[in-house]
Amino acid sequence: MAINSLRRERWQQQATERQRQFLDVLPLLLDVNHALLPGFVGKGCPCRLLNYEPDENSLHQARLLAHSFTWQVLRQPAALQALYLMGSCGTIAQTTASDLDFWVCVRDDLDEESVGLLQRKLERIHRYAVAQDVQANFFIMKPHAFRQGKTQELSHEDCGSTQHVLLLDEFYRSSMLLAGAYPLWWLVPVEHETAYEPFTQTLIRQRHIKVERTLNLGGVAPVPVEEFLGAGLWQLYKGVEHPYKAVLKILLTEVYASELPQVRTLSLEFKHHVYLNDADADALDPYVLLYNKVAIYLQSRGETARLELARQCFYLKADECLSRPVSHPGWRRRLLQSLVDSWGWGRTELHLLDVRSGWKFRPAQELQERLVLELQHAYQLLSLQCQHQGGAPDERLRKDLDLLDRRLGAVYRQRPGKVMRLNPQLAGDRGEDVLFLHESKDGSNWSLSEGPELAPLYTASTALEVLTWAWINGLAQSSTRWRMLASSMPKFELDLLRYRVQSSDVLRSSAVEDEQLASPPCWQAAMLLINPSTADESTLSKRGLARVAQDGNPLSYGGLRENLLRRIDLVARNSWQELIMHSFVGERALAEALMCLLTGMRSRPILDVVHVTRDSTSGSLVDRLGSMANAVMDLAEKNNLVWIYILRAGEGYQLITHQGRGHYETFYLLNLAALEGILALPSLHRAEVHADPRSLQYDAISRILISRRPGWVRLVGVRSADACQLVLDAGDGRLWLSMLDRESALEMLWDEVTAHDETVLRRPVWINAEDADALKALKAQAMTSSRVNQLFDAIDRVMILG
Repeated sequence: MAINSLRRERWQQQATERQRQFLDVLPLLLDVNHALLPGFVGKGCPCRLLNYEPDENSLHQARLLAHSFTWQVLRQPAALQALYLMGSCGTIAQTTASDLDFWVCVRDDLDEESVGLLQRKLERIHRYAVAQDVQANFFIMKPHAFRQGKTQELSHEDCGSTQHVLLLDEFYRSSMLLAGAYPLWWLVPVEHETAYEPFTQTLIRQRHIKVERTLNLGGVAPVPVEEFLGAGLWQLYKGVEHPYKAVLKILLTEVYASELPQVRTLSLEFKHHVYLNDADADALDPYVLLYNKVAIYLQSRGETARLELARQCFYLKADECLSRPVSHPGWRRRLLQSLVDSWGWGRTELHLLDVRSGWKFRPAQELQERLVLELQHAYQLLSLQCQHQGGAPDERLRKDLDLLDRRLGAVYRQRPGKVMRLNPQLAGDRGEDVLFLHESKDGSNWSLSEGPELAPLYTASTALEVLTWAWINGLAQSSTRWRMLASSMPKFELDLLRYRVQSSDVLRSSAVEDEQLASPPCWQAAMLLINPSTADESTLSKRGLARVAQDGNPLSYGGLRENLLRRIDLVARNSWQELIMHSFVGERALAEALMCLLTGMRSRPILDVVHVTRDSTSGSLVDRLGSMANAVMDLAEKNNLVWIYILRAGEGYQLITHQGRGHYETFYLLNLAALEGILALPSLHRAEVHADPRSLQYDAISRILISRRPGWVRLVGVRSADACQLVLDAGDGRLWLSMLDRESALEMLWDEVTAHDETVLRRPVWINAEDADALKALKAQAMTSSRVNQLFDAIDRVMILG
């Protein structure tokens, strides 16, 4: 208990005033249910903390919250067995920003309803703590369930089933008892650890201890092999937010794995020193114990570079700037200084690390690369050692490992189009006053630097990607000045492109929930940027394309059917908070961009369509692309529907087909005959046909689709001098298309119409006006069957499409 008391004293020295006040009142909040105290959810909530009696500080804090409060011993069994504070509190790694992680240990017989009430109470206490500028996290533990490995589900703050014995090892060496029962583990000598259960049962049976005053969470030997993989993945994941601590802990896990099958955990070393009455608080500091074990291991292997990185992580985790003198150094500074002296560090090494809050991108990137490489290297060693030992995870552990792997993939794994982010924990303000953009002579790539003579910080195929990368990584800010070293992009376009990037919702990421990781990533927000960095208006004017009429079609404009949409860039944020970029260039850019948007869609994303050019076509193109994107997304939301979407770009047709359950295909067709062939495919006979009406405004297909009425049979013809384009809408979503000479068209029209049953024929039939006259002329011939009469009765009710 002496070490426990000293750690609490050290914690109080380092904590803020509000943290101390919160810790003073917390056990009392759990001990009672009082309507005026934070956390109250009702009198039925489990309460009374075993062997707890508040001191004057606790009562004072309670009366500040509820003036009339008086405490008295409750005459009921204690529902709460113990309250512990976990983590770095009371250690050299504690800072004023350290979270307070509490284990609330409850009776094993507490039912689910009672646990639910207690969870609600703890959530309310958590909110109260946040309002006091204190970050407090609570974990409810049932001792028997914990011994059986029944921990909470994996979450942002809880490692789930990926670790059990290793978590217990950390608990025993670093926890601080605040109130309630002490660990039964304290009473088990190191030499009896492997026989923990029989030894403790003997103590209880022979009444050497008062069992009701102890908390039995189990022993720490042996450590299951499969836990090391889970611990390694967990530290890789935690390395995103706490990179220095993660490197130290994954190194410790590597040391443990190297000792298999006889692992001597730090908690056993800690207990060994206590039993020898060697209670040096500095030597038994959990982080000092960790560093010393890692250092001995790395020195024995001759890995000096890894040892130096471990020392840097230890120093950065302690967050004590030794290069800056202070008038009254505390115990943390004294202990850290003694360690640094033993490493042989001078002022140069200390100063470089102490100014990290002012690091710009290059040193922060270098450190991140070293940290990530170390985390990955340590995990690979763990995997090999575990394979050698034959460890295999159970089903629940495998599930948690899969979830961790997806979390890590979202952060660390590179894939085509993904824009990587620098860990924001590694540097403070990375913003640059001036940034330089440079386009290569052949226009194939763009690069970014902080000086005209400096090596590029980042290189990509588009200016958009370079600007996006600079913005999300904090180099580019609203006050940053930009210089163009070499570029074909007009300054106006660059300024507008920067504005599009900085104002886009796509770049605003949020935390990733487990439910999102359980499914493949899908788009949450997307931006389609048309024609970035392309020919200016003067170039278009020379070709007679600049002045597009309001009713013109910029996708198939003029007699030459010119496609003015030359390029589309897609920037999208998915549900795993990855930022993905793709570029589409040429005649097929439109369908390819829409296809990419659809294949990444599970629910409708926020979509923005923008441009950065000055030419007069831009507004029209934005409208057209936006309407088509929304049209295909409307269709995509009907996941089981088989459909075809037709659009015209340039001289040909482009089709997007959906055959159900997210299976999409694109077709690029040169002419109407090719379109007829696609529509005749057996796999598409039952497909609903939709089209961009402005793309096909002079086609019979479009005239059918614009005036479509479900269940009505319609015939539309568009006739030229020697041919007729004939479209039959069968009334069930299907279209039949023919491009024939005049006589053949009439024969096909006749055959198709008379092929329908009487029910369909009694519905109105829509045909072209001239074809209606031709068919009426056929009526005068010797055709007297009832089906033919029914046909012409329908034609008599014809609705003319001029």
